[in-house]
Amino acid sequence: MQFGVACAQRFVGRVQLGVGPPQLGVCGLQFFVGRLEEQLEAIEVQVREAVKPELLDFLPIAGVDLDLLPDEVSRPLFEALRLKVVP
Repeated sequence: MQFGVACAQRFVGRVQLGVGPPQLGVCGLQFFVGRLEEQLEAIEVQVREAVKPELLDFLPIAGVDLDLLPDEVSRPLFEALRLKVVP
């Protein structure tokens, strides 16, 4: 949310005078909410972009018998991973 410069100036002026939230008025509260929304958005971006290697511990670990895979599955898999059959 973005609010006009005059609204922001009134809000900052009231805060500098020591006026508490109940006396800030709608303009001040809108400005305050806008700032909180910006902070929340920044935190959400950080969370989305965070690398979480500990999540790898939750992946299942199991062996795979590639001989049991149908050819229509194994061929694209081998090509994508550049795997080669070694005798």
